[in-house]
Amino acid sequence: MADRLFHQDPYLRNFTALVTRRGDREGRPFVVLDRSAFYATSGGQPFDTGTIGGVRVLDVVENGSEICHVLERAIEGDQVACEIDWPRRHDHMQQHHGQHLLSQAFIRAADAETVSFHLGAETSTIDLNVPDLHEARVHEAEEVANRVVFEDREVSSRVYSADEVKKLPLRKPPTVTEGIRIVSVPDFDYSACGGTHPRRTGEVGLVKVLRWEKSKGLVRVEFVCGLRALREFRARSGWLAQACAALSTSPSELPGLLAKRLEEAEAIRKRARELEERLAGHEAVELFAAASETHGVKLVSASFEGREPGILTTLAKGVRERGRAVVLLASRTDKASLLFSASDGVQVDLREAMKQACAVLGGKGGGRPNHVQGGGNDATRLTEALAKAQDVVLAQLSIGS
Repeated sequence: MADRLFHQDPYLRNFTALVTRRGDREGRPFVVLDRSAFYATSGGQPFDTGTIGGVRVLDVVENGSEICHVLERAIEGDQVACEIDWPRRHDHMQQHHGQHLLSQAFIRAADAETVSFHLGAETSTIDLNVPDLHEARVHEAEEVANRVVFEDREVSSRVYSADEVKKLPLRKPPTVTEGIRIVSVPDFDYSACGGTHPRRTGEVGLVKVLRWEKSKGLVRVEFVCGLRALREFRARSGWLAQACAALSTSPSELPGLLAKRLEEAEAIRKRARELEERLAGHEAVELFAAASETHGVKLVSASFEGREPGILTTLAKGVRERGRAVVLLASRTDKASLLFSASDGVQVDLREAMKQACAVLGGKGGGRPNHVQGGGNDATRLTEALAKAQDVVLAQLSIGS
């Protein structure tokens, strides 16, 4: 087994090592070293990057007792100089140790244990074994974790025997029975962990919960630590400033103003809907009057811009109320929408017309013989689709006459 230098010194950035084996992994070369400071993905923490022999490290994976370093290209020589991508490593140390503090804080604040952890490229998450979580408990846990950060307590890590571990107040039992590595913060958290952690809690900087939601019987908590928290705060401050400038208001007055504007927008939307439905009534009269008649049935075919399916339904109903009719309507928004409808007693099956029209649009639809809806993504071919549907309906009316 190669020496895991990241356990001995997580701050080690440069080292030399001997290549003990070479190979290929998914089309990329890899090397195994006699000792390595590169952390391999495990325990929710991603791998380290950097260079080996001047070549970029793309992935680091454990293969049994070996650590395989996947490289951008093959390297030569047996002795190689290695360098860790320190900003990435330190970021992972901040996020991972922040997770330890937050997980312990949730136990104390909400009796909620962490069952899984994921350290992402932008944010991290923990899943808590509770069905729901009150906002007050989240805030309490956040404050507990940050008090430990601000106290700048020492962080220690060492390997314990199974008997020694039994005497420790572990947050959760270890998954191994020997060589158990425990990362601890005195009088706060003791956890079995193989990840990289800072020397003191103060290096975490800040632990900030961004949001939480129920997920498959658990609660998923999304958070950031350290420089990520600073960048998140900077971004959100910028968004807030832009919103306040656009609405000519202050941050404290923004929520109330937004609520008022949303209420006004909803009232306008309802009024616009009422006017559009009234307009559809007048349009229905015009469409029925202008439509050609085939075998005693008015055939109405029309295309619109930006009409919602609900308005098409109102329009079709208005046409049918004026006599025996088949109505073929289409609307172009960000995609193509179709609505075909026939008066009671008209002998057509509009499902076939919809099937052929949707084939033109690259979409699908369905419904009853006398009322179908559908659509597709290729709105540029709406005219062609309507023509195809009209041909089907004319053939059916001819047979039924």
